[in-house]
Amino acid sequence: MNLKKILNHDFRNTAINQLWRLLSGPALLILVPIYLSPEAQGYWYTFISMAALAVFADMGFSAVLLLFASHEFAHLKFNSQKELSGP
Repeated sequence: MNLKKILNHDFRNTAINQLWRLLSGPALLILVPIYLSPEAQGYWYTFISMAALAVFADMGFSAVLLLFASHEFAHLKFNSQKELSGP
């Protein structure tokens, strides 16, 4: 395998992003209580919790959409013009 091919632009950006997340997460755990007032901390943690719930909701919606589309596609066929047709 060619090492240059493995260490391409996308791989480097992904690795840098993961390293940043590895360093910034613990830093936030330390810095938020030090520099934010209790009221601001409440807003901060509420926003983070809502963002996490939105991710879970999106993942669930994607799974439901995939299952529904695959179920409906089972009843379709391609006609002679290579178009989907069916009930």
